[in-house]
Amino acid sequence: LWPDDQTADSQDVGGITLDTRYIEGRTTCLPHRPSQGDPRLECVFGLETLGGLFYAIDAQEMVPEEASRLQSSERVRIYGSVIPLEALSWSLWQEYGIRGIMRVLYFEEL
Repeated sequence: LWPDDQTADSQDVGGITLDTRYIEGRTTCLPHRPSQGDPRLECVFGLETLGGLFYAIDAQEMVPEEASRLQSSERVRIYGSVIPLEALSWSLWQEYGIRGIMRVLYFEEL
């Protein structure tokens, strides 16, 4: 594991291991892997760790005000569950250079 990626707990859900962990990094737009010359203009919100790994952010479990605060933060430490890229069925996520989706439970600004 990267020093900014610390597993706190793991659980098996339907054959998929979900790790609950802390991840530190900076909020950013996720990198997009161009397909068929169609560059994406939208910003898909994510986190880049100190080790250069990317995670999409799922803030649906958060209070809207906290989710907005997360998006306006730069350096953060996030606690939540990680859904690995291999477990995602929606092919859209394959277009981004992510390790998985971080389902945020809470965060702190650094």
